Parts: sequence; structure tokens; C-alpha cells
Amino acid sequence: MLGVPFFNSPNKHNLMRWIFLVSFITLMQTAMSAQNEKVIHQAFDLAGIDNLSLDLIGEVEIEFWAGDNALSETKIQIWDAPPHVLKFFVEEKKRYEILEARNGTGMVLSANDPLRDPIRYKETACFETVKLRLFVPDSFDKVGAGVYQRRK
Repeated sequence: MLGVPFFNSPNKHNLMRWIFLVSFITLMQTAMSAQNEKVIHQAFDLAGIDNLSLDLIGEVEIEFWAGDNALSETKIQIWDAPPHVLKFFVEEKKRYEILEARNGTGMVLSANDPLRDPIRYKETACFETVKLRLFVPDSFDKVGAGVYQRRK
């Protein structure tokens, strides 16, 4: 017979099983280490607010825009955890929620969970990235670190 002798022998089935097993294990590892991702949006009414202070954790990207409200976009990515873990921290623990506190003509936006201890799932530390973009009306000027004031 012509061809590769190995594939014409009884060992052909063993090779196919080995290839299937390696493929299955690779697929499962990829699935288990896949990232989970969620984007959360919040809006903050700035009617009557002249001073805006930020008490947020992590890196915050500020963008000025032509709107009247402040808007937040929080993008969360977690690796090495199933989707229900991310859902738990978003919906039940409200780990990524931004709180607003009004004080006359001032408002403070603060993190609901200012510590954010590392996430663990079944004794494994999960890698987490959080990117926060805050859209501030262009009628505000930055007057200090995390402090914005409406132009008169």
C-alpha cells in the first residue's frame, strides 16, 4: 500500500484518540480562562450643580461633552471565573456602582466599593480590569485634582 504506514496500522485509532484528547483539553483550558466582560452605564443629573468632585478609585478617563448630565461608562473584565461571579459582583455586591451625594450646589461622585479586594473563585485569584470613562459637560472646567466647576 502507498501512504504513510502509521496511518494504515491499528495504531491509527490510538493516534486519533490522542489528538481528540489533546484538542478537548486545549478547548477546556481556553474556555475556563476566558474573560467575562460587562459594561455599566450610569447618568447623573447636574441641574443646579455648580461644583462636581470625584472620589473614585482606579484610573478615570475624563471626557468633556456637549450634554447637560454627567455619564459614566465602566468596563469590567474578569478572567479565570465563570460568568455568574461577575454577575454577583455587579448586581448583588454593586462593586462597580458610582454613588452621588448632593450638598447644595455641589455633588460628589464616589465609588460604592472603595477598597475592591481581589476577587477569588474556588481558591483562585481572578484577574480583573476596570476602565472608567466619565463624561463631564463641557460647561465645567477642571479646577483641581478630581474637582470641576461650572463656568459662570
